[in-house]
Amino acid sequence: MKHKIQSEILTEVAELRRIRDAVREISFFGDNNRNAIDAQIDVLKSGMDEDEVNERFGVEAFEDADEYSENEFSNALDALRWMQGEAFDNEGQSPSEMWMPLVDESLLPKKANPIKKTPSRKQLITSNEAVDAKCQHKTPCSDCPWGRTALNKWLGGATIDEWIQTAHGEQKVDCHTLKGAECAGLAIYRSNVSKNPRADVLKLPSDRVKVFATPEEFREHHSHFPGAKAK
Repeated sequence: MKHKIQSEILTEVAELRRIRDAVREISFFGDNNRNAIDAQIDVLKSGMDEDEVNERFGVEAFEDADEYSENEFSNALDALRWMQGEAFDNEGQSPSEMWMPLVDESLLPKKANPIKKTPSRKQLITSNEAVDAKCQHKTPCSDCPWGRTALNKWLGGATIDEWIQTAHGEQKVDCHTLKGAECAGLAIYRSNVSKNPRADVLKLPSDRVKVFATPEEFREHHSHFPGAKAK
């Protein structure tokens, strides 16, 4: 299963916020369910990884062991696994759906509208899904990591530093969605930062509206998961 995209994560955060105060506050075992929902929201908003979840909610995060909540930690991990597209105990259900049996529907506010992703701009494309290019494109493809509409952290197998090093180097970089074409977004970025490769590679005019204008902008955008703020 694939990592959830930004629209799915933001919609789930909105739904958890909607149902929070309608969920039975204290469980049969004495756990605070609403605190557990807050933990899930934190995980999704911040785009935490497993280490960060452990550092924030794990038993070792608390000097006083009595402050540790197994319920909050377990639900935070459930949110993480859902965000990462992994199956957990309630396979196929989102965190908010798992809470629904404990919801008093009379306390629910009106349901928020889902945040829709524009269907005409396909993203999360792997190189295995690339199609033959009809010609060399001159604007970033829908999934280009150098485009300002790129999904955060969608960088293939390379790190942020490796991408920046490549962009400021001389090598040719192929588009990962169009076979036989070079990466237009990278070529535009090079112009944005006044990088003029000596090698025989694609060169395109500067465009700071569609493409990141500095390495700092690229790093900030790809340093966190969709829906989360950079640290």
